[in-house]
Amino acid sequence: MKIKLNPYIKWGGMLLVFCLCIYGAYSISMGNAPDEEMRYQVPYFILEKGYLPYGNEEAIRNAIWGFSYAYTPYLPSLIAVGFMKLFSIFTTSQSLLLFSARLVSVFSGAFTWLICCKIGERLFKKQTQIVLFATLVCFLPQFIFLSSYLNNDSFAVMVSGFIIYLWIKGEQENWQYKDCVLLGVSIGLCALTYYNAYGFILCSIFFYGFSVRKKQMNWKEIWLRVGIIFISGFLVAGWFFIRNMILHSGDMLGMKTMYEDGQIFAMDPYKPTNRNTPKNLGLDFYTTFFGTYYAPINWFKNSYTSFIGVFGFMAYRLKDWVYSIYTIIFGAGLLSGIIFWIKNVKRNRTASWNLLLNLLLCIFIPIALSLYYSYMTDFQPQGRYVMAALIPLMIIITYGVSGISEFKVGRFNLQWLIIFLIGVYLILFGYAYWLVMIPSCLDNKSYLTPNMLNIIFEKY
Repeated sequence: MKIKLNPYIKWGGMLLVFCLCIYGAYSISMGNAPDEEMRYQVPYFILEKGYLPYGNEEAIRNAIWGFSYAYTPYLPSLIAVGFMKLFSIFTTSQSLLLFSARLVSVFSGAFTWLICCKIGERLFKKQTQIVLFATLVCFLPQFIFLSSYLNNDSFAVMVSGFIIYLWIKGEQENWQYKDCVLLGVSIGLCALTYYNAYGFILCSIFFYGFSVRKKQMNWKEIWLRVGIIFISGFLVAGWFFIRNMILHSGDMLGMKTMYEDGQIFAMDPYKPTNRNTPKNLGLDFYTTFFGTYYAPINWFKNSYTSFIGVFGFMAYRLKDWVYSIYTIIFGAGLLSGIIFWIKNVKRNRTASWNLLLNLLLCIFIPIALSLYYSYMTDFQPQGRYVMAALIPLMIIITYGVSGISEFKVGRFNLQWLIIFLIGVYLILFGYAYWLVMIPSCLDNKSYLTPNMLNIIFEKY
């Protein structure tokens, strides 16, 4: 039975996340925002030139890496152009234009709270469980950091949440046509955002297939809905990949052409064939990730801690005890979540094998893609590369904590566990946000990087 979350909590929480993100967008300098300089060049080019760039436009091609982000999907940058155009009517300040571009991530972070509440209303039994789930997602320090500057990550998390919501709603309401349209649109938005989130496109196929099989729909109903989902997604995203195929000799994803550009234009140490990647060094998978060659970096530890919160260019870490508390919460919640989910499925309760398996797959795929990228292209263990796993992970953790909270230890009732965890989580976030993220990433001398300012004044 669907429950309704208190509207003051739903909208008040969204406003709080929005305020935290917008203050972060105002405070964080571009020099402490990974990848923002390269990503910002795309919307700035569109704003100044009035057309979409080719992938190898000299104005946006990075002098070090030899390629631009115009080859790969950049929907958040396209949306950023709208905010920049609006702000440019009233100001010529380069700082305000950057701030306006960041609003895409700010709104993505805020809307993610609302989407989590919508998911929770259909998935959990109590309001405290819904609030716990939304808190686990939106008050993860790294998520707020990513929602404070221009990137694809926070938008991808928001879209992934909407896809999961439509899975649940579609299965509960027998896949109404409007939900199929919305799922197709969401898949299209995902396709235009971030390759690391493409697991949700694949899992949408799996989830829908197993769902309609369980409901025993006839083939006409099944394929009609497939057609609606496909056409909706194609209308949203198809143009970008067709354009890539036309401009880049059939390279639909743009990855091959971007590699070739890097080989031609990058500085010698950064050319793809010259980089000290595990593949180029002749290391096998086990030696790369479990051997001694990269031992000082420790791929799994760095990816995990920066998924929780490491700010700037992997420069500003939290205290070790903070990561330990997160590990206890996440570890206990994930393990118990899987156990309770399996038990409830076997007892013929509302828990779904289909949803659990696809959530686990959506956690595994970004991790696998990040491992592959580190092995083949650039050994950079960073939590933002697996941020697409955030909502699926927190759904399972919330399910586990909710199951634990129904137990009693003697006369002591564990129902207060959820409220206690929300309090602990918010305290940890407050420490990370106010004492580490904001003061560390603030640069009173330069909001934009000097290099970005040189590009603007020299090329435009």
